[in-house]
Amino acid sequence: MAAEEEQEEPEEEEKEEEQRDDLVDLLQELRRLLDDVLEDEERAVGEFVPSYLYGLFREAQGEVSVRFDEIIKLIRSGDYEGGLKDHGLRGPSFRLKAEGFWRNARAFFSDPSRRWLRKALGWGNDILKSLAAVLPQAGIIQEFKEALERAVNDKEDGESELAAQRGPPVS
Repeated sequence: MAAEEEQEEPEEEEKEEEQRDDLVDLLQELRRLLDDVLEDEERAVGEFVPSYLYGLFREAQGEVSVRFDEIIKLIRSGDYEGGLKDHGLRGPSFRLKAEGFWRNARAFFSDPSRRWLRKALGWGNDILKSLAAVLPQAGIIQEFKEALERAVNDKEDGESELAAQRGPPVS
């Protein structure tokens, strides 16, 4: 009996490490998605964000990148397994979120459109919301991603660009 328990323990540790790797892989892909959208100014402004926000996104991107590194390190430490499980970042709940994210991120990289970007970011939001409940440092990434979603919507309807051209309202 004791030998069986000892055998289960390494298997459980391997499973936890695999799940940590899965979450880290997903976060790295989310980072790649955010970086890809903003990498080329002409493409970003032409397709995804209003021109007046592009520089601000690029400025904030450095801080967000640092937080990605911090969070990945914390996840790899293994010290947050209980919280990750409690907030749906383990097991079936995580697999559901991850599958939605991965499918839409791949679709975006195959066909970089606002449609696929919004879908991938939406799934990313579910993951980041859960992650921020465990690691508050993820909040800045979540807010950056949400700002990008709003910018994509503004770009699509064009109203924010028109308002920027008109200037501030006159009192």
